[in-house]
Amino acid sequence: MRDAELLEQIQAGDAAAMNAAEARASAEPDRTAAMARILVERGRRLEARRLLMPLLAAHPWHAAAWVAMAEAQRSVDRIGESLEAWWRATQSDPGLAEAHFGFAALLAYVGDSDLALVSFRRALELMPDSPQVHSSYLVAMQYTSGVGREDIAAEHRRWAAKFAPTLPPRPELRDPDPERRLRIGLVSGDFRFHALEHFFLEPLRQRSRDRWEAICYSNTPVTDNSTRAFQSAADAWRDVTTLDDDEMFDLIRADGIDLLVDLNGQTRGNRLPVFAKRAAPIQVSWMDYVHSTGLAAMDALIVDRHLVTPEDEPLYAEPIFRLPDDAICFYPLPYLPAVTPPPHRRRGHVTFGCFNMPQKIGPAAVAAWARVLHRVPGSRILLKASEFRHAWVQNRYRRLFAGHGIGMERLEFQGGGAHPDFVAGYGGVDIALDPFPYSGGLNTCEALWMGVPVITFAGDRQGSRLAASHLHNAGLPELVAPDSETAIDLAVSLAGEPDRLKAYREELRPTMAASPLCDVPRFIRNFEAILRDLWRKACTS
Repeated sequence: MRDAELLEQIQAGDAAAMNAAEARASAEPDRTAAMARILVERGRRLEARRLLMPLLAAHPWHAAAWVAMAEAQRSVDRIGESLEAWWRATQSDPGLAEAHFGFAALLAYVGDSDLALVSFRRALELMPDSPQVHSSYLVAMQYTSGVGREDIAAEHRRWAAKFAPTLPPRPELRDPDPERRLRIGLVSGDFRFHALEHFFLEPLRQRSRDRWEAICYSNTPVTDNSTRAFQSAADAWRDVTTLDDDEMFDLIRADGIDLLVDLNGQTRGNRLPVFAKRAAPIQVSWMDYVHSTGLAAMDALIVDRHLVTPEDEPLYAEPIFRLPDDAICFYPLPYLPAVTPPPHRRRGHVTFGCFNMPQKIGPAAVAAWARVLHRVPGSRILLKASEFRHAWVQNRYRRLFAGHGIGMERLEFQGGGAHPDFVAGYGGVDIALDPFPYSGGLNTCEALWMGVPVITFAGDRQGSRLAASHLHNAGLPELVAPDSETAIDLAVSLAGEPDRLKAYREELRPTMAASPLCDVPRFIRNFEAILRDLWRKACTS
């Protein structure tokens, strides 16, 4: 019986077919491993594991089988077992790039950014011609405090030298009228439920439609309510998930795009190779990444004065353009819950919190927060994110805190849940602590909206300054410390001021709503001014 036929029968629940495949597993390891991966992709995880167990019992060094087992275990949230399977795959075949890449991705997910970076580096050594692997390595560098910003910049230059070695000529302007209505393309793999919805959907809806039309190029296979909201806000929608770079390039040229905006940078779902080909006369990067794209073909990187200082500019391939306020505009979605009183009033102790993913919470952050807990008697800390639903991740952070003398009774973990419920969790937090080396963006805005002050300090790179930018633009510079030591002191001091915590609870939301951080029309004017200025200069050059 052919494998395809056997797979269909297994998926249909045919017990005899399953038994037949299981019986031959140890004798035909390659075929069985391939079938198991297909079963995982089709959602038949239990059947995949049934095939793999006898296979691995007979062939404990079969790397492809361990990869399939890692994927099967991950698909049912067995994080520890999946990590072990990925590790065994790397040991079974040290030259299997896929194994190192999968191991790295899961290590990053659970918050072990340092070890993840090592595995990403190994994957890159084995797959030097993969832009995806190299981009993942670049992103991983941002989460690791042991990597200097000069090293990060140098690696971006290496990416560009590899995947964009030449600078194509700029396409001619379709109609060099400096004031005409522009056709602006927006490229993203995140037109879905994502921070992009909170930062850009409402500006897209309220934009000056008489001044520019928006053509969205969506590179995500996901279609959800957020996707549909972006579709409604756009003038035209292009699904480019199935297009290769040349096909997407041709589509953008055929659409007559005047100015093309990258919304991903080096993050997952990017289409930077299309920008490297110079698909549009003017190309801009903005939004989701915290460094240079590395591309000389970008005419601008849009940031703000807090994220990229003048001293930082040599680290970037793109000319830096700064918005006068924040680099983003936070629009609170209407379903966000009401503010509740500070929890210390009913609990009798202060609760600190961080709702960022573990990848952002490095060992140095844990050490600093442990010092805060030691100095605030009886205090607790709540860590909440979807990753913390896993016992394995919780135990990892229990061990990290225990290394600094913090017992498990002072730690609380919660998973993510539906977004309204996730944000409502701030009702159990008195003071939010911003993680480092990678700062909180949307989480900072949501904490403030829920009346929770966020303590941060501006680090030495763009990714460590997100919260600092949002706090300054929300009119809360007193919550931004110059360094980690001062941030610790600030958190301890604030914990001892119940009246101040009460005032923040009552005043943060109206203060934030009236600030530039939430002023959609103001943001639109500033954002459009940069794009128009780039167009005018192109028309006269």
